[in-house]
Amino acid sequence: MDENKLRNMILRLTQLGYQVTPDAFDMIRSMDPSRLECSLDRIKDIARDGWITRAILEEVLGEPRSSGVEVSISITAARQIIEGRVEIVRDPSMEVKKGITIRHFHKLFVDRFDKLGRLIKMRSGWNTVTSIEAALEAKQGEEVKVIGMVMEKKIADRYIGILLDDLDSTVKVIVPFDNPELKAKGEQILLDQVIGVAGIRGRRDTIIAKEIVFPDIPPRKSRRSDEEVYAALISDLHTGSRLFLKDRFEKFIRWIKGDVYIEELDRVRSKLKYMVIAGDIVDGIGVYPNQERELEIRDINRQYEVALNMIKEVPSSIEVIVIPGNHDATDKTQPQPPPTRYIKGYIDGCGNIHVVGNPVWIKIHGVELLVYHGRSLDSVIASIPGFNANRVDEAMEILLRARHLTPTYNDNSPITPASTDTLIIEEIPDIFHAGHVHIEKQRYYKGVLIVNSGAWQAQTNYQKLNGITPTPAIIPIVDLSTLNVKLVDFS
Repeated sequence: MDENKLRNMILRLTQLGYQVTPDAFDMIRSMDPSRLECSLDRIKDIARDGWITRAILEEVLGEPRSSGVEVSISITAARQIIEGRVEIVRDPSMEVKKGITIRHFHKLFVDRFDKLGRLIKMRSGWNTVTSIEAALEAKQGEEVKVIGMVMEKKIADRYIGILLDDLDSTVKVIVPFDNPELKAKGEQILLDQVIGVAGIRGRRDTIIAKEIVFPDIPPRKSRRSDEEVYAALISDLHTGSRLFLKDRFEKFIRWIKGDVYIEELDRVRSKLKYMVIAGDIVDGIGVYPNQERELEIRDINRQYEVALNMIKEVPSSIEVIVIPGNHDATDKTQPQPPPTRYIKGYIDGCGNIHVVGNPVWIKIHGVELLVYHGRSLDSVIASIPGFNANRVDEAMEILLRARHLTPTYNDNSPITPASTDTLIIEEIPDIFHAGHVHIEKQRYYKGVLIVNSGAWQAQTNYQKLNGITPTPAIIPIVDLSTLNVKLVDFS
């Protein structure tokens, strides 16, 4: 093609809002401009993502598809060279033995108190802790150190009042506002959380706090994979909802398969070996009042059929790990077992799709992930002054500091009554992945990469009423060899 004609054609495509990939540019350069002109409308119909690739030109112009096949084969071959390594380290839904009486709740909270209290006692200077009863026998003005579970929290004008309980006694803790750091820590305390308090024995059976400690995680060096390999972290498809962004999700799958081009991401795509889905595969039925007004599919089996048929489009060279969320058709109490009844028939024979409970500890390529849907994040955000959904990454950090996935027991984040508390964060992950809030955020905390993976659903009426603006179809992809995050925007 004449250089002036080539320049004019590329300029015209650019003005129409299209980008031309380098291999497509080379093809245009060697062709008759009249053929391209006659086929322009069809090219625009196919290139809906804004990129004109060589594969699109070959399809429209009827050219041999050898280059496109080679690209597809090279991507698949690169993934298959990388050996998939998936290990289910711990699935609490398989461990829990349900109870039905108040006695089981009592055992659960005693188990939580003992295990988290033990973690606090391991901290420097905290092996001298006493019971609350012994602290109350101390003289006024003496220093005391106790561990308890938070039964009540009230924020007053000049202090925070905490009602702290151990296995035998209760004490009121006063957190004064004259220490800004202590005040901030006091504001972040959650109901039913186990904490340590060091302070002064006050009047009327109180302790004036000078220090508050959480079980927390120690600073550590996280594990890395021994080769460059990537994991896509997603959640909250909400298939069945009228607001499910099906076209965006399908574009994401087409990109994985090599049918959609995104500049500078070919290497990431060729080494993408894992996809982790943190719950709410479907929108469900009757999950919240008037939900039917926002449903497109009102049959739960059909919702799963649509969702799993899309997930099955992911190449078999990619390992897919799926957990349930609060919209999925399984127990609502945590830990949640997988919705096997609705899923099994669709994934039989799909050895690359692993369906497990919520939460789950998994290891992929030597990197350990704690994957949790995130239902308790609502309670965390609502409990702390100044917090909102846009601070979901900070809320996830608070769960790590509490060493518990659901510190507060309530209707929004119910826990299965059992003899042991399986939601304690005993094993420290390298990546903590959650969803639920529909806002993509990430941060690092003491060597742990925290990722909330957003959603594939547009803003709901509930979110509008609560001032939540979701960030759908923005995908965090993690390099497991560095724990660096690359965001890929399909919105």
